[in-house]
Amino acid sequence: MEQRTAGVDNRRTDTHDRILSVALRLFAAQGYANTSLRQISDELGVTKAALYFHFKTKEDIVNGILQGYLDGLTALIAAAPETSSQAGREELLHRFADLQAHWGLNLTRLIRESFTEIGNLPFGV
Repeated sequence: MEQRTAGVDNRRTDTHDRILSVALRLFAAQGYANTSLRQISDELGVTKAALYFHFKTKEDIVNGILQGYLDGLTALIAAAPETSSQAGREELLHRFADLQAHWGLNLTRLIRESFTEIGNLPFGV
């Protein structure tokens, strides 16, 4: 979910990405309020301490999910092809479709099903 950067321990980044992916799936399936950090750590096969190394709270995880999606949109816009031509518009639509496919329906379901719970969380903190 996050892009790799030079000098970053890929194992740490991979775990971070796996946490976001598993949490998104569980939040979408069970709801934000009904998913515990214990369930996320059990699904990942890691201890809660390992989970806490990356995220202290469920709020931090949701923030990471939403920030990841927004970072993808920002990158899409920054690298957008010229849209004055049909080919440019088609390319932009293909890139947007790829972004949506990456995040899947789970993000939409999380926001729709848990809007009340996550709508009041501080975002980007």
